[in-house]
Amino acid sequence: MLTIRETVWLFPLAAALHFLEETPNFAAWARRYISTLYTDARWRKIHGMGITFAVAFAGLVSIWPHPVSVFLFSALCLTPMLFNMVFHLAASFFYRTYSPGVISASLLYPALFWYLASVFSHAGLLRTEVAMLATAVGAVIHVLDLASTTFFVHRQPLRGQKS
Repeated sequence: MLTIRETVWLFPLAAALHFLEETPNFAAWARRYISTLYTDARWRKIHGMGITFAVAFAGLVSIWPHPVSVFLFSALCLTPMLFNMVFHLAASFFYRTYSPGVISASLLYPALFWYLASVFSHAGLLRTEVAMLATAVGAVIHVLDLASTTFFVHRQPLRGQKS
């Protein structure tokens, strides 16, 4: 059995494996099915920041395994990854085509989510109510992330204002 300090490093590993599946084709797929504005450079920037974020938060929990760091990790990393899986599954179904990333997200993310949540819970670092709040926060974060970085939904200017 891995310690919490070791277990959290499975997250950046899973994210890296997921990004490897997406690397060759996701940007082209997104340009074809979602937005012509989605570029390879955009994919590299978003996922470069994503792996940096994953390593930083895994490091935070590894150094400071505390309910606060576990909540932040759960809300900002763990649950958004689960909603990333939902995105890939829904996109594959909706567009009736393979969404690059769906395989790794479907195989790795639910198991890792369950395992890390269980480890945190058994260690007394994540109560059910807090996990539910982290899940809600993670859902909102992932929706906002997709809306702004993939679907390019922008806030409309108020009447009379220039964009």
